[in-house]
Amino acid sequence: ISEVMTITKTLTPTNIKATRLYMPAEFTHTMAKAGINNTWYVIGPPIDRLVKYFRFKLIPSIGRETELKIGGHWQKFCQTYDLKEGSSITMKIKSMAERTIQIAIA
Repeated sequence: ISEVMTITKTLTPTNIKATRLYMPAEFTHTMAKAGINNTWYVIGPPIDRLVKYFRFKLIPSIGRETELKIGGHWQKFCQTYDLKEGSSITMKIKSMAERTIQIAIA
């Protein structure tokens, strides 16, 4: 599987407080091709020249068959990067085989 997809999401107060981040279906359904409940490795922007890695799981939303979410270390990610309401993140599937996503923050 060699699909590459990029999405940008502006964070809301609910996104910041939640333990999971709901993502647009077209993005998570591309991720799902590598398997549901798999661990994905998210590469955040470097801090003090150190690259930060986080692990997330792609999990189905109960009662919402078409929606998936990422969960696991979302709150830690928000705290590490001091994300606030209105912060914009761009997520790019870097490798489907290795289940990695690159995140840029604006």
